[in-house]
Order: sequence, then C-alpha cells, then structure tokens
Amino acid sequence: MNENESDYDDLTEYLDCSGNKTGGYAEFIQSDHRSRDENGHLEFQLLQMDDEYVEFDDYTDVPLFIPYKDLCNLNFDNTYIYWDCD
Repeated sequence: MNENESDYDDLTEYLDCSGNKTGGYAEFIQSDHRSRDENGHLEFQLLQMDDEYVEFDDYTDVPLFIPYKDLCNLNFDNTYIYWDCD
C-alpha cells in the first residue's frame, strides 16, 4: 500500500457515518428526513445505533435526534427516534 492509498483509507474511515456512536453525522439509509428550523439549523444527532452488534432488521440505523434549539436549552422533551431501514 502506498502513501496515497493509506491517506485515502484514513479519509474514508474518518468520513464513514456508520456504526454506533454518540453525536456526529447520521448515516441515512434512504434519505435525510430532517428539516431546518427558522435559523437554518438541522436537528442534531444525539446517538446512533446500527446493526453492528444487534440485529434490528435487514439493514437498520436507529438515530436519536433533538432540535438544535432544544439541545442548547437542555430541553429533551422533543427528542425522537427515526427508524431508518432498507
């Protein structure tokens, strides 16, 4: 493996949105369902669980989202799960 291939592999791993994680960018199987608020903010991902260790369905991601304004105010009343499967 040459240096360019190693850099490419590192970048691919860094940009990969899959896996179980806290925060970060969501991996959407079909499409990004989120809408922007009046200030142009997207809902923030708090948690993402995928089928890496637990089998939900054929291929499923279960992200937990919160509106940006609610996160800033530590208000978790409007937090929701978006069941995204293939």
